[in-house]
Amino acid sequence: MTSEQEKNKTKGSLRSKGALIIFVLTTALLFIYNDEAKEGFVRGLRLSALSVIPAIFPFFILSDFLFAFYEPKKGFFSSLFERIFGITASGFKAYLIGIICGFPLGVKCASELYRQNKIKLNECERLSAVASSPSLAFVISGVGAGLRGSLKEGILLYLCLIVSSFFTGILFKSNSQKIKFSVQISEQSFDLASSIKRAAYSSVSVGAYISFFSIISVILVSLVKNELLILFITSFLEIGNASVLISNSSVLSPALNFSLTAFALGFSGLSVFMQGLEYLPKEASKSRILFMKLIQGVISFVAAHIIFNLI
Repeated sequence: MTSEQEKNKTKGSLRSKGALIIFVLTTALLFIYNDEAKEGFVRGLRLSALSVIPAIFPFFILSDFLFAFYEPKKGFFSSLFERIFGITASGFKAYLIGIICGFPLGVKCASELYRQNKIKLNECERLSAVASSPSLAFVISGVGAGLRGSLKEGILLYLCLIVSSFFTGILFKSNSQKIKFSVQISEQSFDLASSIKRAAYSSVSVGAYISFFSIISVILVSLVKNELLILFITSFLEIGNASVLISNSSVLSPALNFSLTAFALGFSGLSVFMQGLEYLPKEASKSRILFMKLIQGVISFVAAHIIFNLI
């Protein structure tokens, strides 16, 4: 057996042992915190059914419609988009869908453009990051007016998302050769029945991710007694539960509360990132997209802190 084969065997053995340890520990935690896990699952289902799915379901269908029939012309907005982000103007509609309709629609549309050879892989990765944020309705109505009791804060939080998306796009702008923009409208079709079925599947999938990370969040709350640490960890996991916990927190100053909420929305959590993996092409660099989302969260945090202190 060669040294390379021995290394691979050792790695395989360590991976197998690691998986077994994680399985045993997770099973033990689920037995010990069985009631908490049930509570987290129900909380996730309630959040999905009453807030998230009603907000995103119609947009799944509308995004299919827009994607099928709308082709951005070489005009002011598409040219500005291309100049700022260094992404072929064809990607403008994916960006538009992403920042208005929210996750995971931006990733879905960016991946579809790549499969249609309208943007390159590098562009698809960057577009998937800057166009993968919570929807306008979720941020302004759900988080702002609903959780924080302030429509004004919701508008400001959404402004922070736009700013963070803008600067993240500039920061990771590439000078590589882009695909030549074409104004020719390609033949597209829109099947309402198929779109509804896809929307139903995608909505259930989103709810499943939210419920899974809700279980993790509730168990973490039981394990970790430091509220500040819990808020920090949950802001990396799932955006819905994080927004609820941060908004109800009494340990944060108003400025830090607002800024941490902006970070959670800008980064959007591992739950949203994993939802996007379903649509991304296999050859896309998932770690690069995750890193860009992390930077976007940091920029959103800074922007929120500046805006809060100015206003």
